[in-house]
Amino acid sequence: MDETDLKIIEILKQNGRISMRELGASIAMSNTAVTERVRKLEDAGIIRGYRAVIDEKMCGNTVHAYMLIEFTHTVRERPEKFLRAIEANAHIACVTPIFTGGMDYLMEIYCNNMTQLERIVYDMVPFGLTSTYIAGETNSD
Repeated sequence: MDETDLKIIEILKQNGRISMRELGASIAMSNTAVTERVRKLEDAGIIRGYRAVIDEKMCGNTVHAYMLIEFTHTVRERPEKFLRAIEANAHIACVTPIFTGGMDYLMEIYCNNMTQLERIVYDMVPFGLTSTYIAGETNSD
């Protein structure tokens, strides 16, 4: 990767929907040249996809929480059932494995109310010890 690739990546981080014409113009490249650069970054796996950023509150998900889980010994050896359970739950937005500190996974959760959050907590209990944290709002302005 060179400096031009880094500029392209930075612009795409800010606006993944930018047209190739606009992207090229912003870094003084032709439409064809910048399109080829982006395609190479995609093929190399550097750009893995594009996504929509959703305002969860506007979707009715007013509870934002994080849950840590420390697996039981059995689950740690065979986590497949846990992984299927989190994939099936639309309220679990992000799951990250943790390699230090004794916990196994961190989950980010968005749901409509505390009852839904309680259900998720109860669903995770068979897999191990959980700690749940309700997140406050942040000011992004």
